[in-house]
Amino acid sequence: MLKSSDPESSLKLVKRAIQVAEVEDKNHQLVTMYENAVNLSLKINNYTEAVQLIDSSYELLEKIGTSEQIIRYILTVCLIHLSKDDWVSAKNYLEKMKQRFSLSCRADELLEIYDEKEDEKFKDLIKNYLSYAVDNEALKIANRIIKSKEWISSIQETKVMQSHTNNQTDQTSHLNEKKSQQVDEEEFPDGLL
Repeated sequence: MLKSSDPESSLKLVKRAIQVAEVEDKNHQLVTMYENAVNLSLKINNYTEAVQLIDSSYELLEKIGTSEQIIRYILTVCLIHLSKDDWVSAKNYLEKMKQRFSLSCRADELLEIYDEKEDEKFKDLIKNYLSYAVDNEALKIANRIIKSKEWISSIQETKVMQSHTNNQTDQTSHLNEKKSQQVDEEEFPDGLL
């Protein structure tokens, strides 16, 4: 059987089994084999292979799969792109999949929260949605994103920028109040206010 201690060899075996099952037209077995191959690819961080396997499985899933399986793969590929800090590719992939499949999922929300660097919302989405919507290996990708130096520094930069913007807004409000008081004093001198 497949050894978890040697995922690369296991992946080769599963990919060979996929080829045999495709020839023999064993579609239901293929779905499981693709899932195993994708998870093994993610486990060894071979994201290119995982995306290729996912793309290959869509035609089969359209025939005999469920919408949950398709959504799981769409979210997985989006997470792969986000793990590379490639929001544009994730967005383009999502748009392409939305045109191909008429499914609703929270991938738009995932991308929006990621783009806006909303740390707490991203963590909540992982905990309350992704933990149920994707496989464990894809969930690990999401958790690596929020623990990465790039994510942490971008969150800190966002907080600094928001703080700076808030300070500017406060200063502008304070200046507007002073101007308003000066205008009132000019219109109503000698304490006639």
